[in-house]
Amino acid sequence: MGAGDREAVAAFLTKYGELIRRRVRGKLQASVRRLFDTQDILSTLSRRLDAYVFQQKFSPRSEDEFWSFVFQVAQNSMAEKARIVEALHGKEGEDSEFAGWVLGKLKYAERNAAGIRGDTASELAFDEMIAHLKSEEDQTIATLWALGVPYVQIAEQVGLSYDVVRQRWHRIREFLRTELKDQDR
Repeated sequence: MGAGDREAVAAFLTKYGELIRRRVRGKLQASVRRLFDTQDILSTLSRRLDAYVFQQKFSPRSEDEFWSFVFQVAQNSMAEKARIVEALHGKEGEDSEFAGWVLGKLKYAERNAAGIRGDTASELAFDEMIAHLKSEEDQTIATLWALGVPYVQIAEQVGLSYDVVRQRWHRIREFLRTELKDQDR
């Protein structure tokens, strides 16, 4: 993997995926467990690990360092998903209806994922929802919004003005609502 071998990532996850899922299962908070199962976390971990390997940002010096890195990425994924759930519950004003709708989609995905493994189980998880956005910048805006980051800080992070970020968010929100409602049909 340190040499950028993405197939090595797949082989590693196939061999050790169940071990990682067991460790993650014990660390998931109940509120997150209702919306994301360990397969969702493993899917997120695999995408992030693949990206690190592809970009050759992955070069552990020992097996302990390697496992530490893997579990840190998994921990970060769990924490991010917990923050998303918490932030979506706290949305008020014009975004509260959309946040409730997103939570409903995530709960629906979780209920229907019982017993399903692989990518199917995480199909409607938040990462998959924002994957419908073509622009990486739009994905960043949507993720930061879901994490409860104020528009001013989102604007600073993506290098746009506050007004542009608010307008983009409104377009993103309507696109996702339309795109995902069309999927339900």
